[in-house]
Amino acid sequence: MSWNPHDLSFLQIATGDNLSRLRRLLARHDSLDQLRTELESGTEALTWLRGESVATLRAALVDASLYARALRETEIARQKGARLLRRGDEGFPETLARAVKPPELVWLWGHTPPTGEMIAIVGARRSDEAGLRLAHQLGADVAESGRVVVSGGALGIENAAHRGAPDAGGLTTSCLGSGILVDYPKQNRGLFARTRQQGGTLSEYSPGAAPHARRFPERNRLIVALASAVLIVRAAERSGALITARLALEQGKAVFVATDEGHERFAGNRLLVEAGAHSLSEFQRRIQPSNGRKAKEEASRTGNPLDQKILDLLKSSPLYYDEIRERTGLRDGLLCERLLELELQQRISRLCGNRYRAYPEPIGHPR
Repeated sequence: MSWNPHDLSFLQIATGDNLSRLRRLLARHDSLDQLRTELESGTEALTWLRGESVATLRAALVDASLYARALRETEIARQKGARLLRRGDEGFPETLARAVKPPELVWLWGHTPPTGEMIAIVGARRSDEAGLRLAHQLGADVAESGRVVVSGGALGIENAAHRGAPDAGGLTTSCLGSGILVDYPKQNRGLFARTRQQGGTLSEYSPGAAPHARRFPERNRLIVALASAVLIVRAAERSGALITARLALEQGKAVFVATDEGHERFAGNRLLVEAGAHSLSEFQRRIQPSNGRKAKEEASRTGNPLDQKILDLLKSSPLYYDEIRERTGLRDGLLCERLLELELQQRISRLCGNRYRAYPEPIGHPR
């Protein structure tokens, strides 16, 4: 026996969609029957679970009503066109498999994940009108550059960015903080329906899982994993958008922040500017057609001697921006341009204090 979609969905429900617990159980057990047997026999394989948790899990795994719920939700999801993939399955998104704490299971509904480079556009639920217009336009700009918009499907900035992409004839992907069958917030129900037609939705929770506060930071790591870069349009001082930005920086991905006229009223934007996030104008230059995928692939094939010079400097240890400038002799404008391009290619990452380091092996770069 092995894990089938019904049993996997049941395990999601039985663990309360606890991702860490789910990951460990799947790593240690080849089937639902094996897990039940070990729980009943009291073997030491589950000593990492606290006694109360073992009792709770044991009771859940013999609860016929929970299994019936899993069967029902799984069938509804499949009938609507959603599918469940386990890490390692054919079709499991490669970028998610490489994520920090990669998801063991993902539900996909629509044309998710679309092929092609993804750009995350995130921001505040409560935004000014200028921010909403900007997010919509940026979503359209990303789509017109041939890339895919990925975000979290929240109200405000994310709603606007998600709409901008299909309005321009492009694709968008929404990572949910709820189950694949649960449209949250309800006001975005129409948006999600359209997203599944021109992109798709993605969730790592059981199909009928309700939204929960802890799930939104969890889904933010999926947004970052899928994206090659993250753009923050509006962010409060304590916000999910800043969590997303931090995760992106920790993974060496380029972070951009809107620096238009209205951004200064949002403390998170100011913090990102002070931390050295790339500007909106840099982002717009990045997604211009002349800087698109074709140009990037051509540059990768032919190589750039300035890039190689920078990479050689960073191989031994991280360097501050001023040290790179001094050793390369490059002027600021050109050096910023090459550092940004290397970040977007995921060949270098920017650390705290405006330091840069090279990856031991270029990620996603031809060898």
